Amino acid sequence: MERFVEAFVRRPVTTFVVVVVMVILGVYASFKLEMALMPDVEFPTIMMMIPAYGSTNIEIEQRIVKPLERVLSTLSGLERIESRIYSNYAMIVMNFAWGTNMDGAMLDLSEKLDMARMYLPRNFNPMIFKFSPDMMPIVVLAISGEDWNAIHDTAIDIKTTLERLPEVSYVMDMGLRVEEIQVRVDYKKLISNGVGLSMVPMAITSANSVFSGGVEIGPQKYHPINVTTKLESIEDLKKILLPKGSGFGPMMSQMMGGLNISSFMGPKPSLKLGDVSKIEVGLRETNSVARFMGRPSAFLVIQKRSGVNMVTACQRVKEALSEMRFPDGIDVVVEMDQSEYITESLDTLMRNLLIGAVVVVLVLLIFLRDVRVVFLVATAIPVSILVGTL
Repeated sequence: MERFVEAFVRRPVTTFVVVVVMVILGVYASFKLEMALMPDVEFPTIMMMIPAYGSTNIEIEQRIVKPLERVLSTLSGLERIESRIYSNYAMIVMNFAWGTNMDGAMLDLSEKLDMARMYLPRNFNPMIFKFSPDMMPIVVLAISGEDWNAIHDTAIDIKTTLERLPEVSYVMDMGLRVEEIQVRVDYKKLISNGVGLSMVPMAITSANSVFSGGVEIGPQKYHPINVTTKLESIEDLKKILLPKGSGFGPMMSQMMGGLNISSFMGPKPSLKLGDVSKIEVGLRETNSVARFMGRPSAFLVIQKRSGVNMVTACQRVKEALSEMRFPDGIDVVVEMDQSEYITESLDTLMRNLLIGAVVVVLVLLIFLRDVRVVFLVATAIPVSILVGTL
């Protein structure tokens, strides 16, 4: 060690060049450091969300949660499993022991679910994801106004724009009402034409289906024949024919394997759906309302891509928002920005480092009373910090 130090002491120019190079590399590396609110740690946790629309909490517990708990309790490395049941969905949280290979745990989980599907409902379609700091939102936007259509259109435009940014991985909307095609039936017109209300959804389903038309047999091969009726526009929906009469004939026709009983019970279909209903694109009615500062609102939760600097991602999101133009009466507010917390933490850290360095220099100057030694120590502290970033 003494020879190593002696070699640098005897070569001051070489030592100076090495220190300068290391300082330059340290400055460059400090600008490349990823800034995040939390360290990049893979937590041994897997969450599963199971949608179950139209089911009661008791049905979700008996038909989904309990069978899953019995199967998932056999996972290797599992320490605790927690289940929560909400309206129309269930959440299962699986906590594994630290050090568990989470990729292997996900594979094992997929195999267990494949084995358990025979005991679960047909529409069982869970969403499975591992918990990590990258899942935390970096920016939350609030879009508020008085016109729901304007709020919806603005939120969709912002979501589409932000999803194109290379720094953004996912934009989740909250509080938006789903756009749908609404068929508003005039019940009096329907009854006056002798059509039952139950015939409307049956006619729409039949007009947008695929039926097997048999098989065409050739010399050495055969071709299956499919009859497709697909609705392409609202105009196609308006042209759907409804069977006149009591509605009993078409219902029995479907129950008896397609035998056209309606031809024996009344005239042929001639009433169009557009004649007895108003068909338009609208927003789905909901009992829940999101508000921000007392105004109807929608929210966008933005997540960054893995490995992307959080401060850079937040800046790109805000730059994209500043380049957009919004309708009158619509306010877009950045409700949460994680880069602000990181910037404040860095400012506090730099301020404390500066105060600490000044205090150290003053203490050394008071007790040692040697400017040369104090200068060397004061120089060594920042150089050591910069070299430590390499």
